[in-house]
Amino acid sequence: MEGMDVRRLLWVAVALLLACLLPGTSPSRAVSPPGPTVTSPRPPIAAVAGAPQPLLSLSFQQGLLPDPAYNGVQDTYLDLWGVDETRYSEEAIVLRSDGAQRALLKFDLSNYVPVGSEIVQATLYLWTYYANPYSSVIEAGAHRVLTAWQESTCTWNSPWSLAGCDEPTDRETEANFVANVREPGLWVWWDVTAAAQTWALNPALNQGMLIVCPPGQPQRRVQFRSSEFADAQQRPKLVVQYHAAGEPTPTATSTVTPTPTTAPGNCNLLGLVTLQRPGQPAPHASWVVTITVSAGGAEHNLSTDLAGSFVLSGLSPGTYDIGIKNAHTLRNVRRNVALLSGDNVVDFGILREGDANDDNCVNITDFSIFAGAFAAASGAQADFDHDGHVNITDFSLLASSFGQCGD
Repeated sequence: MEGMDVRRLLWVAVALLLACLLPGTSPSRAVSPPGPTVTSPRPPIAAVAGAPQPLLSLSFQQGLLPDPAYNGVQDTYLDLWGVDETRYSEEAIVLRSDGAQRALLKFDLSNYVPVGSEIVQATLYLWTYYANPYSSVIEAGAHRVLTAWQESTCTWNSPWSLAGCDEPTDRETEANFVANVREPGLWVWWDVTAAAQTWALNPALNQGMLIVCPPGQPQRRVQFRSSEFADAQQRPKLVVQYHAAGEPTPTATSTVTPTPTTAPGNCNLLGLVTLQRPGQPAPHASWVVTITVSAGGAEHNLSTDLAGSFVLSGLSPGTYDIGIKNAHTLRNVRRNVALLSGDNVVDFGILREGDANDDNCVNITDFSIFAGAFAAASGAQADFDHDGHVNITDFSLLASSFGQCGD
């Protein structure tokens, strides 16, 4: 069949699909992105004042990062229906909303992060590949574990004082962070900075994190990839940003004067965005994109790295509304962000794809651009997942944002 006939059929099929999926949709501000939503307040920045030492960043992922020899991850899940059975050799980590199955993970940092280092940010990522029911959303809290354990012998009953690694003896009562677990095909992240700081000060206290759902939620079963999964890029990941021990100790400041109080140019924005890359989780070459960062009335064109991180230097301390946009994503804005002297870490969330004409809305014009480029040799405007092809995956990304506008 000729290329033009294929595109004509695609127009008809997709138009019908949009009519079914998106009845009565009209452009509006973008709804919350479909990644994990913070249900307990997440600090907008992890800021350090007067810190001359560099900010270092390491990612930990079994058999991949910081290097292919890294073998410091232990992960399993506790199963109420198999109270004496180990689950460490499985390729899945299972979580249930009723608490009957709980995820357990531990990353050894001792050979990489010097004892006494100051942890600026630590984020735990799990790749969701299965959920039943598909569309439900549940909360899951990350709790620091207090009891020593090994994945090869760990079960629901052992080695805990209270079965299931329960609080307050085997895990902390309060979660370090609570995330929303949504549909498959996304990274779910938890801010575990407080726990990682404890581990950095005393590595013997590193017994990892228990992921467990608070009671009273809709019934749902979720599976994450484990460190035994064949594709290393989908294994659990811990990203740690820190100031190494041995340098002058920075003084943390909890408040900031909105008007700049120090000389301009000594403030660094260390940003992080999550890109929609089905089947291409970070770190991956498709995550290296150009973004426009708007701050203080100026726009800066920067590039993200393999994990979606970027750096904007030379700002003055103060309070900013900061916007982030790629040429074919909707804009995310973080408002009233207080930036201090030194390094400031800010997570800007998921950049939603589908804005083919770069007008900050996804509508029929973007669909027309997509349809014209479908299966074509070139069509960078519509190659939303940056895999070098314009195909049904790109349509899926466009459809998920259709009718929305960015901040």
